[in-house]
Amino acid sequence: MKLELKDNKLIELIDSYGSKYNLTWKQFSQKVGTPVHVLKDIRHKGNLIDEELFSILDEDGNYKEYITEKKVENWGQIKGGIHSMGNSPIFKNKRTITIPELNKGMAEFIGILLGDGTLTKHFVRISGDSRYDINYFNYIKELVNKLFKTHVNIRKEKNKNTLLLTVSSVELCKFLHEEYRIPYGDKLRNNAKIPEIIMRGEELSLACLRGLMDTDGCVGKSGNFLRIVFSSKSKNFLEQVWKIGLRHDFFGYSDNEQISTGCKAKIKKYFKLVGSSNLRHIIRFKEWEENSKLLYVNETLNFYKKYIQIKLPWAHGAVGSAPP
Repeated sequence: MKLELKDNKLIELIDSYGSKYNLTWKQFSQKVGTPVHVLKDIRHKGNLIDEELFSILDEDGNYKEYITEKKVENWGQIKGGIHSMGNSPIFKNKRTITIPELNKGMAEFIGILLGDGTLTKHFVRISGDSRYDINYFNYIKELVNKLFKTHVNIRKEKNKNTLLLTVSSVELCKFLHEEYRIPYGDKLRNNAKIPEIIMRGEELSLACLRGLMDTDGCVGKSGNFLRIVFSSKSKNFLEQVWKIGLRHDFFGYSDNEQISTGCKAKIKKYFKLVGSSNLRHIIRFKEWEENSKLLYVNETLNFYKKYIQIKLPWAHGAVGSAPP
């Protein structure tokens, strides 16, 4: 779906977004999940843009009034001004969802979204690495289907190792924003945090931590040791993850950008109580714990077939069941 903007408003939108965050073209590309050459081509032509990309760039909704036409690829065009488009069910993207209760699956999904996700008014998008995350993204897809009973799209970016999972639903976005106060747009700039109702719940906070760690965390080789690391530029997330860790003595180190531990007992406790839904994290832990192997991330690919039947989420010591 393409949107056409009048005059030079599209160029202005792209330039203002780049200036606001002081981005190079490469940083711009990574932030919005769109190749550099595509961004430059959109700016050069100066009038047409994908609806999803427009929603990311127009964080505050200031440019909606400049939309003059909506073009639907492959089957014609929808003519008319902004008012007629605003009444269109296609423009509103009003895909019906099931509203779930707050449970461990919902808490984990919120952790995933807060980790590597983006929330706009029109869609939810989660990004990952196509080399290692396809199994994890299939798990997320099943989780979203179970929670919301709605369509999920997974695609790989051309000429990049970026994997994108997208759920297009205004209703879902509104629910996440209003019910759990997850901000639209940039999480750091908009002061995102784990909802307090999740922080107060023992099982819910552990499930949310699993989602955060499976996306923004790392289970990996550090010299001759295995180390669990959670990295973030958000003080909110660092403080909240540290607080959850204190309850169970998961971590041993914290600074302004990361929380970590290399203690064998703490790592085992983490995987017993929190566990993981990300196969590469599970592989690195189990091969270290059972076979004394410290694997680089690219080496985990050799073990995917061995672990592919593990039931997710997986917990250390829990046979065929999810973490408590």
